[in-house]
Amino acid sequence: MPAETPGAGGPLLSVERVTKRFAGLVAVSGASFDVAAGSLTALIGPNGAGKSTLFNVVTGFQRGDGGEVVFDGRSVYGRSPHAIARRGMVRTFQLTKALAVMSVRDNMLLAAAGNPGERLALAPLRPLWRRAERAARERAGELLEVFGLAAKADDYAGTLSGGQRKLLELSRALMLEPRLLLLDEPLAGVNRTLGRTLLEHIERLRAERGLTILFVEHDMEVVMRHSDTVVVMAEGRVVTSGRPAEVRRDERVIEAYLGSGGAGDGRG
Repeated sequence: MPAETPGAGGPLLSVERVTKRFAGLVAVSGASFDVAAGSLTALIGPNGAGKSTLFNVVTGFQRGDGGEVVFDGRSVYGRSPHAIARRGMVRTFQLTKALAVMSVRDNMLLAAAGNPGERLALAPLRPLWRRAERAARERAGELLEVFGLAAKADDYAGTLSGGQRKLLELSRALMLEPRLLLLDEPLAGVNRTLGRTLLEHIERLRAERGLTILFVEHDMEVVMRHSDTVVVMAEGRVVTSGRPAEVRRDERVIEAYLGSGGAGDGRG
């Protein structure tokens, strides 16, 4: 288990002996690690290490074959993605999921939770849900302003650049007001300028809102500079975890990358 991060609380997320098989292939084999509350934790490893599959099991998008996932003291293992999201664990994807033929603003509003107007029986009773709708629109506008997308609010999401779609997906995830945010390769396909902007936003979210972040990333400079704890996977297993400086020197990490032909792009 990783050392506790200075200034962070105990584990907000505990992944315990998680296993996932696809027919005869073991994609994740008994993976265990903790994510301390208030920390920024990186999950790294060469291609095929099982990182994205582990993300999918933790967030309910794939059913695991064994193990346990405990979030905020309660088991979420095997629960549906929307049930996990409602509890405060929200994720983004390596390939963005923006609805291209809807406006940027409407993409944001789709993520707003708890609007009474979504219930069929209450839909005709506009005064009962008008306030919630107004609050959701205000929050969407604030987040789009923060992420530099306010001028694009009425544009189709499909007209955004790849980097802007990453920003939209991050801001949309924040509409749910998560306690733990999982980012699957947030910098993939993003130019350097937008990448710096995205990293600045991530750091600000952690500092100002106490948001806990777990992210998969292949850029080792970013991982070593920005994370508190690094968890390393290889061949479906967690081989080590610790502070960036410790992990950088770990022979098991060097072997994991060199044994796969060098540091890959983080997929898998």
